[in-house]
Amino acid sequence: SDLEWWQTLLTLSEGSTNAAMVAVSSDDEGRCSPSGILPSHCYNVLQIRQINGFSLLQLKSTFATQVKYSDNWHDTCKSWTDYPLIADALGIASKADNSFWIPYHRFLHLFRSMHICRMFPNTNTRALQQVWTKTTSGGPFFGNYWGSNPHFKLTVTDNSNVFIHLALCDQRFKEAEQVETLGFHLVRCRDYPLEFHADEVVAKTEYVITNSVSYEGSLPKGDYWLVPSSYTPGKTSSFWIRVFSSAPMVLGYEQEGRHWTQRALTCDIASSGEYQNGEDNAQIELRIPSTLSGLTTIKAAILLELTETSNDTNLIVFFVRPNNFTASEALQMQAHSDGPRRFVGAIPDSRVVAKSAYIVGDRVCLETTIEVPEAQQYAEQRFYIIPCITPQKTSAKANVTVFLSEPKFSLEALPL
Repeated sequence: SDLEWWQTLLTLSEGSTNAAMVAVSSDDEGRCSPSGILPSHCYNVLQIRQINGFSLLQLKSTFATQVKYSDNWHDTCKSWTDYPLIADALGIASKADNSFWIPYHRFLHLFRSMHICRMFPNTNTRALQQVWTKTTSGGPFFGNYWGSNPHFKLTVTDNSNVFIHLALCDQRFKEAEQVETLGFHLVRCRDYPLEFHADEVVAKTEYVITNSVSYEGSLPKGDYWLVPSSYTPGKTSSFWIRVFSSAPMVLGYEQEGRHWTQRALTCDIASSGEYQNGEDNAQIELRIPSTLSGLTTIKAAILLELTETSNDTNLIVFFVRPNNFTASEALQMQAHSDGPRRFVGAIPDSRVVAKSAYIVGDRVCLETTIEVPEAQQYAEQRFYIIPCITPQKTSAKANVTVFLSEPKFSLEALPL
């Protein structure tokens, strides 16, 4: 109701909310109203006052300096002399600028909307502009390419109250497909996130058809990843990320290439083999050359995507270390004169460094961190990536993408 809205305006004007307000006048077919209000024009709302039963707003326009407000309670209106206490309380005698006072009921008639901007005085503030391109507009968290969206690293140096705001830039005159529904997730994990994991999310917004969304809450000291996303992949838009924090903080845009080295290849699977078995299943050898500084930890993410398949499939990826086989295990390695050795037969659990979840679908991702034994830290590192597709004897084409923390490594599909 009008009364409830007036009470809201009074609350916002009290100062504790630190809100700046702008009122937009009605269109009125492009003509200046008889009251002297320009059509479709922005007026700053300077004060909102309730005095002796009168509801008044003080407005000011930066641009409408040649047009004077001439309706009730204008500068020379008889109302000021009829109610001198109100005139004194509002300082009418000393007013020298082009602001004016307008009663609330006339304000409702002459203005069509109000924009309220929250202010954050005495806070740590950071604002960054970025863009969703065709390749970085990865879509929502429940899609396959959420990890392609722009990533921002937020470091809070102490426990802090934060306000995070995602807003689209003005794109009214651009013809490209624009983002219409947006949201963001704040994730707490050590490494640059490539996949969405619900248990790592500490704050989020819903996807809303709007030009801005925000989150307000408390965060413990630490590092976070802020990932904005749109509901529809592939749509392009520029946007702003703004963070306000009561504690000192650092916000920066992070590129995937600073954290992960990426390699990819395609493999044809004529007829998939048994579960957790080397025979007939695709095998990809991953080699990391030896380094003088040694390797203590290897971070890896393996993405398997089927582009063609003969059946509805279930997927799992095994990450296997073939080094230092026992004599009996070595008998299961089949030698090839023209390339590396394949693993043949059942894959023993002792050789499985990591395995993905067992997924019903055509896409699976495995993420793992490997602690390298001290005796092997200065040696070449070799691993096998073995996808298992069920049901058995499924034919498929697969894209295998490997993200590694090390800058140098090679991939090779091993022939049958």
